[in-house]
Amino acid sequence: MAFKGNITNVDQNSLAAQFKVGVDFDNLYIRAANNQGISYNEFTSFEQYNKPLNIINNPVINPLLKGTTQAPKVIILHSKRKSPLVLGEINIIGKGAELIIISESGIQCKSCEINNSSRIVLTTGRPIFDDGQLTSFVVNKGSIDINSVQNGRGLKEGLITNGASIIDLIADDIRINGEINTQLSATKTPQGKLTVDDSGTLSIATGNLQLIAGHNTFDFINGGIAINPTNSSRQLSGEITISAPIYTGGLYIESTGNNSSVNVSEAIVTTADLTLASIYKSYTILPSDIITITFLEAKGGNSKLGSKMYKGRLVQQGSKDYTESIIKDMNKWYEKAKDSTKNPEEMAEFKKTLDYLKQYEDNFKYKVVKQKLDDNGALKHIEVINYEH
Repeated sequence: MAFKGNITNVDQNSLAAQFKVGVDFDNLYIRAANNQGISYNEFTSFEQYNKPLNIINNPVINPLLKGTTQAPKVIILHSKRKSPLVLGEINIIGKGAELIIISESGIQCKSCEINNSSRIVLTTGRPIFDDGQLTSFVVNKGSIDINSVQNGRGLKEGLITNGASIIDLIADDIRINGEINTQLSATKTPQGKLTVDDSGTLSIATGNLQLIAGHNTFDFINGGIAINPTNSSRQLSGEITISAPIYTGGLYIESTGNNSSVNVSEAIVTTADLTLASIYKSYTILPSDIITITFLEAKGGNSKLGSKMYKGRLVQQGSKDYTESIIKDMNKWYEKAKDSTKNPEEMAEFKKTLDYLKQYEDNFKYKVVKQKLDDNGALKHIEVINYEH
């Protein structure tokens, strides 16, 4: 990693984060935590260049943490640069922690791999604090792009989270062009025990992934979402595009904004050979094994029914055509997988999907949940499609 310019002090009475550039990897020495257990690190210029970044969260080897009673529980990296923040491999060295990466100018994940974090948040929202406690993010701009990069073995995944319980992507727009995988792989030993192994042939469902797009305020503590009133002249906002596979334990998608939309053209898989429960803040987290898509549209501060383009025309949320369009988007990857059987060269790419189809295809169904409106016609809550098996 390299920083173009100096790292600025967030608090004049506290030491700023420090970095050390290495040959094979770079180290980031984070600041000590506040009374809420949060290490807040703000940068005027922050860029990662084709090397792993190690975040040092160990008082023994991080001089900024010496004398502290405990390592930070939450690590915030806040980039204030005017161009999108580019990320790659990130490792928390020492005690695991929640990792929150903020860039209001946008975030580009280029084969991100994040290790030793129970909760991962990538957001373009402005953070809000109350007495040192992070309470929410206010999103009014910025996109998150998940992309794959080429290495000696081919394309790497766009985002790997290696055992995180909760993964939140929160931005105005979200584009998934590289595979996201929150699941793990395992191998069975000769003694019949299971061990986590990157080269294992068994898949482990873990991690609940959220994609939240549009102008909204995301409550970091309880996960609530409030739509922000907007006078934006943008024709479209709250766009989510999924053009690469997602393998996760559960997926929640919410799109808000002017003509908000979700476009899915690749596999979304929430099942695996095994399921792994994890612990987050003393709570046991189980993968939900469900895909939920929610559409809202912000108009004058109220949440109204949204719309999207379908068959060359704008269709209203709640209509038969609107629901049909979502179901067709979600089914495209099934058809693509089936068609691959006609081409042996493509079968390898879809082997996991084809095996999955054979096992579960007859059990899949879509459930439409009725929309709830208040007396003024504003949308209180809607789950357009609850995709489950």
